[in-house]
Amino acid sequence: MRVIRPELVPILAFAAIATRVAYVITESAGLLFATVLLACSLAALIAYLAIWRLRVYGGRRIAFAVPVALALLYVAMEIAGLLVTIPTVVRAAVVVVAWGGLLVAWLAPEVVVEAMGGPRPEWSLLRERAMLWVDLEAVGQAPHAAPLDLRERVLSADRYRTPATNEYIDLYEQLMLDDLDETAAARVGPRFVELEDQLRRSLGARPAWEDEVDERTRAAEATAAAARAVAVADSQPRIEREPVGSARR
Repeated sequence: MRVIRPELVPILAFAAIATRVAYVITESAGLLFATVLLACSLAALIAYLAIWRLRVYGGRRIAFAVPVALALLYVAMEIAGLLVTIPTVVRAAVVVVAWGGLLVAWLAPEVVVEAMGGPRPEWSLLRERAMLWVDLEAVGQAPHAAPLDLRERVLSADRYRTPATNEYIDLYEQLMLDDLDETAAARVGPRFVELEDQLRRSLGARPAWEDEVDERTRAAEATAAAARAVAVADSQPRIEREPVGSARR
């Protein structure tokens, strides 16, 4: 169970604003320190949540540096403000840059991920494999669906080759493209599952594309159910009804 949750953000934000207002009214040194502490804690919290969201969207390590750097910038300004007077223009600029960037990294992590080089190869590779599996199941359930270029889809995984994914991709291509006998499949299959589990654990969070996979799976199942219903209806004998008002002779 995660202790640090997004629900803490409005609580810390309200506390920071309340203590700031109280400090302006009373000019208490204790309230000033409390305001700085709460504001820095809020920045650290949002940076943590942003890193978690960046993991969900497959962010690289360099993407994690964005919220960390922005939070440190804001904390440094707050601490410096206790020691020296910071011009209002400078303070406003730091607040806009730091908080604007933190909120973007938290609420729109895919923007930061794309700006920092795109998702990790492991994240994209697992997404492609999952999407291909969904498409294969959809074709199997709907005979009239457009055929897949299986070989091209499988070989496209080569663009995600890294030292961490090389063996996984080799086994993936063997399982999908080679005509393996039972002995070879029994040897390759367990190792492939083990490597996939390692790659998934390396992501550090449930990937965002799992929601897309679930949605497409449900859509494929609904389409297949509708196709079966139509086929059953077409197979039923049709009863010709006489026009109303007609008389039998």
